Amino acid sequence: EAGLDIVVAAFSDGAPQGVPEEKTARLADAVASTAAIKGVNEVSFLVADIPLACYGHPSEVEHAAHSLRLAGADAVKIEGGAEKGELIETLVQAGISVVGHIGYMPKTGMAMRMRGTTPEDVHALYRDAEALQKAGVTALVFELIREDAATFLTRKCRVPTIGIYSGAGTTGQALVLNDLLDLTTFDPKVFPKGKPKSIGVWEGSPQERVNHYRSRVKARTFPSPINR
Repeated sequence: EAGLDIVVAAFSDGAPQGVPEEKTARLADAVASTAAIKGVNEVSFLVADIPLACYGHPSEVEHAAHSLRLAGADAVKIEGGAEKGELIETLVQAGISVVGHIGYMPKTGMAMRMRGTTPEDVHALYRDAEALQKAGVTALVFELIREDAATFLTRKCRVPTIGIYSGAGTTGQALVLNDLLDLTTFDPKVFPKGKPKSIGVWEGSPQERVNHYRSRVKARTFPSPINR
């Protein structure tokens, strides 16, 4: 109803009890959630995030991508840099749109840290972005990349970029719906200060929050300087 351009069917940690999280979600969960969202939203471009459980082997990722496409996904999201290029190219040639994901990539097992803080790391991110674009990605997610680096990379990219905790210089933004609705429980071991300021402060009904979020992204006031 808010007319969001893109909706990502995904799982994140800190979800309400009984809801699969990043570490526990299986392909069947992703297929079910993708189909459910498609059933009530024909407006937004639907991206299905391939769950962590499918990252054991490229063939598992490929099988998951085909399953999610059949469930109604307009594209699938795959984490990884240049090493995922061949896999992504195979999927694109099979008619499946792919959204890449670089920067902080939790499904690869890397420790949570800000990326793009050194010239060498920015260059590494640029190489990954170039490789994924050559493979045929539809868009790129930038997660936890320093704002100046994310802005620089966005200017160099030939596809839209979607920022997660990467400043306001990307083409678009992503925010976990549970975070927007204050439903997430943040693990104090990972977030000792509690809810990250970059999520922002949101008030009103769920519909009002989503509408406000969309308007702020369109106006490029999210994330705002006070919430970065």
